[in-house]
Amino acid sequence: MMQGKVIPLNAKQARDWPEGVISEAIKEKVKELPLMLSAKDLEGILPVNRTAIYELFKREDFPKIQIGKRLMTPTHLFFEFLEDEARKTG
Repeated sequence: MMQGKVIPLNAKQARDWPEGVISEAIKEKVKELPLMLSAKDLEGILPVNRTAIYELFKREDFPKIQIGKRLMTPTHLFFEFLEDEARKTG
């Protein structure tokens, strides 16, 4: 755990941090979340509306499972997906 460190507030600051610091912070945050995330859970994580979240669920490359009519994403795979997307566009 990174005691005494502050998570950067913007992307430029994040780029200036040593490699692995952000990943460690994300791992700590993931431990606080449920094993599976619903669209409603993602609304509390991402700064987008539910329509945009359901668009994510429609993507072939987005990690998801369907339980009955409910779409869910495994928490650890969701964060891996975000990191992969950031690398593609960053």
